[in-house]
Amino acid sequence: MSAKLVTTYPAELPLLLFPKDVEDGIFLRPSTRGPVVAVIRGGFPAFAQRLLGQVEIAHEEASSFEFAVALTLPDEDLQWRSSGPKNSVGFSGWLRVEDRFKLHDIGVKLLEQISTPLTISLAIRLPQGSSPSPANAFWRNLKFMWE
Repeated sequence: MSAKLVTTYPAELPLLLFPKDVEDGIFLRPSTRGPVVAVIRGGFPAFAQRLLGQVEIAHEEASSFEFAVALTLPDEDLQWRSSGPKNSVGFSGWLRVEDRFKLHDIGVKLLEQISTPLTISLAIRLPQGSSPSPANAFWRNLKFMWE
């Protein structure tokens, strides 16, 4: 599986990284321009019902950030607003994370099974009063569940 950045905000530093020295992590840097979103196309297996991930802020001086995960049909044109995705089949809502170096659970559950793999969208945004740098904000440990 690989993630692709769909946010096109200009930035001095990369908004998406895959650090080699960090296990099981996708780094997303927030932006003052709005939510930063990376997608994993076909990443959510057909007939799965739930996705559980963990997020972490791994820098002592980082501000608070908000994280969200959404699921969309593979052929949907993803449209994110500050409140969340416009056309998702599942959305976690925004989770505000203030504690550093602690894993926080975030998940989304579908009301019914879907017979096609779905696109996973991982997002981060800045709450009011937060700064995008330093960041070190990671998505870790994505797990799928069939209930």
